[in-house]
Amino acid sequence: MPRPYLRHAWEDALKSIVWTGDRPVTQGYGCTDRREEPFFRPLDCHFHCGIDVAMPVGTPLSAARGGRVSRVSFGVLAIQVATETDFYVHIDRATVALHQAVRRGQKIAISGDKVPVGGSLTGPHLHFERQGPNGLLNHPATSRDPLDVLTPRFGPIARGGFMPALTDTQQQELLTKVRDVHAATTQSFSAQRIMQKLDGQVLPAIAAATAAITAIQIPAGGLTPEQAKQLAEVKAGLDAANATLATIRRDLEHASGKRGRRSP
Repeated sequence: MPRPYLRHAWEDALKSIVWTGDRPVTQGYGCTDRREEPFFRPLDCHFHCGIDVAMPVGTPLSAARGGRVSRVSFGVLAIQVATETDFYVHIDRATVALHQAVRRGQKIAISGDKVPVGGSLTGPHLHFERQGPNGLLNHPATSRDPLDVLTPRFGPIARGGFMPALTDTQQQELLTKVRDVHAATTQSFSAQRIMQKLDGQVLPAIAAATAAITAIQIPAGGLTPEQAKQLAEVKAGLDAANATLATIRRDLEHASGKRGRRSP
């Protein structure tokens, strides 16, 4: 049985090998208040069996996974992947033929605004749906959350972990913030290094952060899980360094205050 889909803020925009750039998610997978979706009695709700991603008509689409084309019809392309089926819906046209083998990342279709029989459309978008064994299009009972298929390179950190599938802009903003913290920490450390009592945490954190931040460059497709983990570790190290510096600063101010009170 499918699980209800819980939206996260970062899912308002999504990146994937299927399309280029950051695309807004207009409807997630799972229970919805839209009555045009099929009713799924086990969860007592109308159920959206895929993810809707807004994009202009004519956007090139690539295969999320390799497999074999099992359906080409009006507005629909289906690719059989082992026991599962990936559906690309509302396409303008397919660029692959029925029964053709396709590889992951291969161009397979052009997005459109065509509505298959029994479907509906709220604007040009791709409806991507993942169905389990013997699953039919728009069938809640056999549907599966397609998010991990759309963004497989983010693996198990796709939900709830640090640096999930952030948009390019969000990644750049986060990296800028970390660099700003690094600069402030380095400046504060340089000003106090002669007087402070090192506990062995600040110097290693600064050195590691300097090396790591210098090495991190966000590629066009976004950070890899390894880079995301590295950035998380850098941030944790900088947080620890800043906490140590704050303690040292308080100690120095306290000591300075005592010396001031002793002066005649």
